[in-house]
Amino acid sequence: SSSSVDTCLTWHEAEVQGSQREGGGGPGMRSGCLLWAGGDDSVFVFGGARPKKTKKGRCTGEEGLVILEDLWRAQLAAPLSTTSSSSSGRPGVRWEKLEAQGQGPGARSGLCQCAVSS
Repeated sequence: SSSSVDTCLTWHEAEVQGSQREGGGGPGMRSGCLLWAGGDDSVFVFGGARPKKTKKGRCTGEEGLVILEDLWRAQLAAPLSTTSSSSSGRPGVRWEKLEAQGQGPGARSGLCQCAVSS
């Protein structure tokens, strides 16, 4: 059977712009979060879970998880210029931690979503 897709999709590692202190480093390691496209070259990440860190390392099992309720936006950019010595020519991404207005859904993990046309 032939495919109607004429384009070849290729993965590219993005170059994160901005420092961790500015929130540019992104939301950090997590699982069970929501990730969705914003339609304007941005994606959003909400919630999820990450391992608890202790003085002895990481905990295991459900007691070893921190359930998150943070909201992040990643603005995707065209490949960075290769003329600068620090640029790699890879696509760029700048993370921003968002402060939601009003009462949110609270901390949660193991999320799923669906799209409904209007």
